[in-house]
Amino acid sequence: PLRELFNGKVLWTIPLKTGVFTMIENYMVCNCKQVSYNEIADAMDNLTNFDDVLNTFKKVQDVTNCSTGCGGCHQKVLDIISEIMSGATA
Repeated sequence: PLRELFNGKVLWTIPLKTGVFTMIENYMVCNCKQVSYNEIADAMDNLTNFDDVLNTFKKVQDVTNCSTGCGGCHQKVLDIISEIMSGATA
């Protein structure tokens, strides 16, 4: 994913399998630890290997501390990781 600034907002440009790009606005994913979509994407951007969604989740969690409070965002974080890994959007 590529980070861009558009109208003062940080957006992520996500390549789709069709060759088209889509832009996703940053939003808060984990309220307990104040982790945003961009922070999850940044953590993934620094990884060199994507084993699978669950292993990548653990690595992202180590970097961001997401889903270590109430755990309510667990599925959202997994969905975002899967979305970024597959190049699809929700």
